[in-house]
Amino acid sequence: MFRRLRIAVLLYILAFIAVAQFLTTRRSTSWDAPLWVNVYTVDGDQRSVTRGYIDHLSATEFGDVEKFLAAEARRHGVHLDQPFRLRIVGEYRDGLPTLAAHAGALGTLWWSLRMRWLAMQLQWRSAAPSGDILVFAVFYEPAAELALDRSTALQKGMIAVANLFADNSAPGSNQMVLAHELLHTLGASDKYAPGTNVPRFPEGYAVPEAKPLLPQTKAELMAGRIPLDAQHAEIPSSLRNRTRDRLAEPLTQSLAEPYDAANEQLRFRTTVGHRLSKIYTRTGDAGTTGLANGERIDKCDERVEAVGDVDETNSAIGLVLAEPTLPAEVRDCLTHLQHELFDLGAELGLPGFTSISADHVLRLERDLDALNAALPPLKEFVLPGGNRSAAACHLARTVCRRAERRAWAAAKHAALNPELLRYLNRLSDLLFVVARVLARQGGGQETLWKR
Repeated sequence: MFRRLRIAVLLYILAFIAVAQFLTTRRSTSWDAPLWVNVYTVDGDQRSVTRGYIDHLSATEFGDVEKFLAAEARRHGVHLDQPFRLRIVGEYRDGLPTLAAHAGALGTLWWSLRMRWLAMQLQWRSAAPSGDILVFAVFYEPAAELALDRSTALQKGMIAVANLFADNSAPGSNQMVLAHELLHTLGASDKYAPGTNVPRFPEGYAVPEAKPLLPQTKAELMAGRIPLDAQHAEIPSSLRNRTRDRLAEPLTQSLAEPYDAANEQLRFRTTVGHRLSKIYTRTGDAGTTGLANGERIDKCDERVEAVGDVDETNSAIGLVLAEPTLPAEVRDCLTHLQHELFDLGAELGLPGFTSISADHVLRLERDLDALNAALPPLKEFVLPGGNRSAAACHLARTVCRRAERRAWAAAKHAALNPELLRYLNRLSDLLFVVARVLARQGGGQETLWKR
């Protein structure tokens, strides 16, 4: 009897929470009044640096988030001066419910119900005005070996946990994370690949039409990072490091979608590891790696091997560029090639995306012809060497030949852009001619094969 009573009381409480949340979310998507965001600070590591940082937080700590969301809302027809009002209402000193990294459906549901119950308790106990959205801003002292755990939010659940750094140099990136999680509470979706945290193309790119595509210089807010190449990205330093049009999309999504209780999903959101210097992710420890579209494939897959060989080609060209006495036209040519190889690597790492065209191949041929015109005709094979810069360029040529072979092997199992394959072929030819030019620099000579 007592057990049944406990179950009945629990069900009543959960039903009460669900109804209250339903009414709150409906009110929050009508956009006829500002959404009040109550922020509770949390000392995440109990360290003196974190304690001091929290104690000196300004009441306007998250003012840039307000300004950014206000500007985006005005551009999309919300006639409110400040559609979001953020206020720090206090500090939460007890432990937050935790969500395991590999929580299943039941684990996620239990976490979400505990978060909702905590939000209701805080509302009942607090003397602060009731808010529409509740955010726990959990601060940690930055350290070289520290990468913050994922931030989380209930989709359309009006509750978020944002893991932030207690660092005077971090407010900009902290605001980026907080804005990202705020839009999750209204139903906006992530635009990065789960597991890799790399923005998805094209929706996760701030400027998907950019030429060259990578590296990007801006972030799309719901992608959370600035794509640097096909497999690496970094968190922006502030909300200014974004493109307005692309960042408007999550807000447009939340403005356009009325609340539908039947479609509400209680799921957590994995944000990016909040650290620009974070290099390791542990996601490849099982022998797989992530393509830019989120697909995970074996590290020994021919496509991945081709990406690696292109990267090695680029590095070998970088070794040539490290020589201090390169002719200006050679330095300009090789530097341009490095940028194009980044695009080519991105194309290999993102099925369906094309960056290399026939124009790129034609430009290589023009550069090759121009450099070759000043060289004497070859009557024998040239041995790799001559001087240090020429030898380094020959090494880059041979690595490029390997990259071409690997790309052709990948093309037997996946559709690759024919111009990409032609580009690699012409590039190795161009590097051969550049090596000849460098061998003759300063009156030097090439070493010919003696039969």
